[in-house]
Amino acid sequence: MVIPAYKQEKTIVKDIKRIKSVLEKIRYAFEIVVVVDGRVDKTYSKARELESDTIRIVGYKNNKGKGHAVRYGIARTKGDLVSFIDAGMDINPNGLSMVLEHMEWYDADVIVGSKRHPASKVPNYPFIRKVYSFGYHLLTRLLFGLKLRDTQAGLKIFKRKVLEAVLPRLL
Repeated sequence: MVIPAYKQEKTIVKDIKRIKSVLEKIRYAFEIVVVVDGRVDKTYSKARELESDTIRIVGYKNNKGKGHAVRYGIARTKGDLVSFIDAGMDINPNGLSMVLEHMEWYDADVIVGSKRHPASKVPNYPFIRKVYSFGYHLLTRLLFGLKLRDTQAGLKIFKRKVLEAVLPRLL
């Protein structure tokens, strides 16, 4: 499990504990790799308080963006299944068990969580954020033909072999 984090000093400890408690209830072995995307606040030092056999905290000095943080974390994971969930809890970590089950049921290579799925319970976002989200979704669909409802969802799971085939081709 990769957790990219940026400017999360107020919530990072609670977020990691919540994700760990969910993972402890599933039937899979797990590791958590928290990637602090730039040391611009106390996120790194607060997260380090939770380091253990199952939780590693990594990061770098300058902010490089979520995509870089996710790739950086993936390179430091070991399992056959690799997932990520955003710090900040926009997506409820209880969904992890559901995406893992779907991975198995459908023998899927990739599962993408969605805030737009009928079973999703999302916070009440400001209207302007909904407009931006809709616009981004529409633009992504028009430009790339992606038929995903929620490309920006902060919960995804991949088989390692898929990541190894795809990541070297991404810029």
